Amino acid sequence: MEIIAPRAALWLDTLGPRAKYNIAESYVEPVRIRELLEMDPRAGGAFLDDLLDTKLDYGEIDGSRELREGIAGFYQDKSADCVMLAHGAIAANLIALLALVSPGDRVVIAHPNYQQLYAVPQALGADVRTLELREEDGFLPDADELRRCMGETCRLLILTNPNNPTGSVMDEAALRQAAQAAREAGAYLLCDEIYLGYPREGVRLARAADVYEKGISTGSFSKVYGLSGARIGWVCAAPEILELLAPYRNYTSICCGQLGDAVACLGMRNFDALMRRNNEILYGNLAHLKQWLLQNPQVRCEIPKAGTFVLLRYDFPVDSATLCTQLFERYGTFVMPGCCFDLEGCLRLGIGGDRETFAAGLACLSAYFRSLKEEADA
Repeated sequence: MEIIAPRAALWLDTLGPRAKYNIAESYVEPVRIRELLEMDPRAGGAFLDDLLDTKLDYGEIDGSRELREGIAGFYQDKSADCVMLAHGAIAANLIALLALVSPGDRVVIAHPNYQQLYAVPQALGADVRTLELREEDGFLPDADELRRCMGETCRLLILTNPNNPTGSVMDEAALRQAAQAAREAGAYLLCDEIYLGYPREGVRLARAADVYEKGISTGSFSKVYGLSGARIGWVCAAPEILELLAPYRNYTSICCGQLGDAVACLGMRNFDALMRRNNEILYGNLAHLKQWLLQNPQVRCEIPKAGTFVLLRYDFPVDSATLCTQLFERYGTFVMPGCCFDLEGCLRLGIGGDRETFAAGLACLSAYFRSLKEEADA
């Protein structure tokens, strides 16, 4: 099995740690454990006492029931038995792909997309077909094209919602339409929903596990919830689907570990306070971004209905890799190039970082764009 190197991860690993202003990360500024404890002072002492008394064995292999019940609450009519924990959504996706995909299987994926979701099926020998998402359609799947791609023998349909990297969001009607196409083909529907979280402006968003009997939702505490260091993700699906996935979880990780479980539980116990903190960061940065866009007409951007990043389109004749390299070299600022997602003339901008870094990074981006204009006018 030969797998393609993850392009976005290579950029993040290479430039992220050295950047003065990293505005490429797609998660909310990670919360400190002290902050979590301060959200509920009454629970703080008890949490620390329990943590100090924790015996560092595997714990419950499936994860604590408290945590799985909390995650099940994100879905409609789901119980803890419908939730399987994994080391982040990346492991949840991998487990599902290993369990469901065999050589020759037809796999359809909306594209552009997170590279793991098509690179792994390709490495497994699947017949991977891409459903190209078009800007004129709002980067949403066309139902007729989706059915043509799937045919009558499709094994698996893969979506991200919100889409990574475009930020487009499928509402409940669109997701049900995709689920119906999967149902007609007898296919599973795997939907990476790691960026779903709290929607903005009260928009109601649907999850694959809620709209389809063979729907598989993956998620994580890493992006919207600011708990990336806990490394807790999950799969939500019908119990009979989780039975298919369980051997692959056992062979890849056994369990998630008690420390990450405990921190995620603490976050869930203080969920409303945690999300107030995270939304304050997101909405503050979004307000700054909207003002910045007015001052930089050479850049356009649709603000998505959910998620922790936006897709910027720029009007300069420079490819995204060169742009991001020069931006880093000249200003110490790092933004994710669109080429990581097979998109040119685009940048993926994280909107969840601390406000000072976000504002300073955008100021550097403006200065870089001014230099490009001056060079073009010279």
